[in-house]
Amino acid sequence: MKKAGLFFLVLSLLLPAQVYHLLASEPDTLVNIAGVKVYARRSLYYQEDKKVTACDSSLVLPTGMESLGEVLQRMAPVNLMQYGGSGSLVSLSLRGSSSAQTQVNWNGFPVNSLTSGLADLSQLPAGMFEAILLIPGASGSLYGSGTFGGALNLDNRPVWKKGILATAGLDAGSFGTLGGTVMLAGGTEKIQSKSGFFLQNADNDFPYRDDYKPGAPEETSLHNRFRYTGFIQTLSFRLSHGVSLQTGFWYQKKRKEIPAVMGSYQPNFQEQRDSSLRVYLILGKRWQRSVLTLRGAWFLDDMRFTDKTSADAPEYSLDSRFRTSHFMSDVYYHCRTGQYWTLDGGIASSVATATVTAYGSTIHDYSFDVYAGTRYRHNRWTGALTVRQNVNPYSNPLPQADAGIKYALRPRKMFLRFNVSTKYRLPTLNDKYWTPGGNPDLLPEHGWGITAGLDLQTGTPGGSPSPWTLRWQTDLFSNVLNDQIRWIPGDGYWHPGNVDKVWAYGAENSLQGTWKKKYLTLTCQLNYDYTISAVLAENGKKQDHHQNNYVPVHTASGIFRLDYRFLYTGIYETFTGARYTTPDNDPLYALDPYALTDLVAGGRTNKGSWEVDLRFTVRNLFNTRYQAIRSYPMPGRAYFLKARITFETSKLNYK
Repeated sequence: MKKAGLFFLVLSLLLPAQVYHLLASEPDTLVNIAGVKVYARRSLYYQEDKKVTACDSSLVLPTGMESLGEVLQRMAPVNLMQYGGSGSLVSLSLRGSSSAQTQVNWNGFPVNSLTSGLADLSQLPAGMFEAILLIPGASGSLYGSGTFGGALNLDNRPVWKKGILATAGLDAGSFGTLGGTVMLAGGTEKIQSKSGFFLQNADNDFPYRDDYKPGAPEETSLHNRFRYTGFIQTLSFRLSHGVSLQTGFWYQKKRKEIPAVMGSYQPNFQEQRDSSLRVYLILGKRWQRSVLTLRGAWFLDDMRFTDKTSADAPEYSLDSRFRTSHFMSDVYYHCRTGQYWTLDGGIASSVATATVTAYGSTIHDYSFDVYAGTRYRHNRWTGALTVRQNVNPYSNPLPQADAGIKYALRPRKMFLRFNVSTKYRLPTLNDKYWTPGGNPDLLPEHGWGITAGLDLQTGTPGGSPSPWTLRWQTDLFSNVLNDQIRWIPGDGYWHPGNVDKVWAYGAENSLQGTWKKKYLTLTCQLNYDYTISAVLAENGKKQDHHQNNYVPVHTASGIFRLDYRFLYTGIYETFTGARYTTPDNDPLYALDPYALTDLVAGGRTNKGSWEVDLRFTVRNLFNTRYQAIRSYPMPGRAYFLKARITFETSKLNYK
């Protein structure tokens, strides 16, 4: 950690002069609205023509220890791939894509694994971020590689007011679960700081029925414990002459025992240990009509996977180690060229180093991007166009483009959206260098997507307030993916290939409503997705339009929340349809649909600068038996008690 701290200091001083960067940069941009200057990330500036779901903390009621997967499942009908109980790998799938085709960004920098392409949501504490934005169908020209499904943005945003906020939370519950968080935030109109500490531990010794053994006997999940700790620190500065600086530091580690899968008669002794160190720096200079931004980051990830023949074995039968180092940076310029037009552009680069047992040698990977964009906004029309070109030493993807429009049928009440964009995904390091089987000559996945949407919402500007607020969003989408990379059996071992052509299409619907009267507030949110993800061709041969593995046709979620004075209660419902687990859609290996119900009840009280929040949670209220991934059991009914104490000297609107 001393070396990490020294590197963080050097990085903070020297990084503006660096040349390295990121595939999915999101520099700050300058937006003029009615004479007010607002600074937003580039991806936010160009996403008015896209569907964006913001995770509302008042609905999901986080205490800080909920993982990002738990929060997302309540807010939207996402498809989560979870390998067992808490602490197990959880990845996100959107719009019929694979988990490696959804990009997860922290303050604009992707946290997806360089080796597998996945982002483990179990290692992302939802309570540590001020903004969580889900963007289905995000474009390749804005985000770079890996957005066929979409993007998930996790942002830490400063609030430029004087004040101090301190929060401490404690979670305890079934299956030996115990966790806690401490968050400290505060500053002035010139400097803001936020620190977050988190710790969680669980035995995960839950009972389950083993459906793959005769008679489906009741078993107990053993060798399934995990421990997870971490720390996040962000600092933001307003310097003189229009100069701003933001920097962040994130360290975490997890140790997870791997239990035996269902149907096994022998215990398992596998274990995985992960640790990550992430630092970034953003330096901006603004003028009257333009802004220049320099951004850079360094991510270091370690993973060790071990196995033993028995608990007392003196040596490991398998000891596999992964270490990746990723440098990212970009230089970005944005300006307003007239009353209605803005232009921007930049260059970005990425340098990665990987030392992996299965690669046989240290690997160096490079990438370079050039991007630009323009936006027009006048009266009821908003239009945008962005382009990007990625260059790498292996196989360059096609130039990427994104074009979209948004039209207000009724200002602030009814909007039409339309977007067409291209997308790509570069092969992961495992795809290229795993021994045996890796193939450096793999082509990037490439394709395109179309989305059309309609937004309706209530509210009369300047009129008398209504007790009702409603918003309905519906989107129709169609994505075509060529040269999808899939690992297939070969001569004695598996190897990756550009084998599939996939067409994913469907509809997404979301209805949100709130009714308020004096001390009573009723809130409801309903979501439903219909998704077909069909394999059209394999190795150039037409297929029977089989549904992609683990993609449910139907997913839905609902939130019903009641607040009265200091008391509140909520019901959270999720539904996941049937899923096939084999390419030929054999019903024998399909997973049944399941519905889960969570119940929350609690209260909060305020006295001066202090607030106390105490709640009781029941997960899987009806003790549903289900599997998110075949052969990995999920826990049944569980009970949790959550407490949080907050002290603040002023209302800073921190989440």
